[in-house]
Amino acid sequence: MKKKIALGVLTLSLMIGGATTAFAQTDLSKAGELKDLYSQMFNLQKQIVEKQVEAGAMNKEDAKSAKKFIDQNQEYRNQAIDNGDLGGFNGQHCGGNGPNMMNQGPSSTNYNL
Repeated sequence: MKKKIALGVLTLSLMIGGATTAFAQTDLSKAGELKDLYSQMFNLQKQIVEKQVEAGAMNKEDAKSAKKFIDQNQEYRNQAIDNGDLGGFNGQHCGGNGPNMMNQGPSSTNYNL
């Protein structure tokens, strides 16, 4: 009985260890493509800010602050990709653990820095 329990614990630990190793590996061959897509996203965000100014939903000072924040996010994202962090949807870099965490940057409705 003890051998079965020991074998079960060993099997379980090897399965967990193998699974975390498989998930930890990142395919960096797509880093350039991701950088390009993120660049397009940040450019679209800047265009949205410009359209908000045109529509009167935002003044030019707030737009300048918003664009500065977008540029900072783009720089942060590029550095992260260069360091092998391709992001994901696990809460990181989507406001969870990025520069906007804990209100360190403007929200989507408040661009006052």
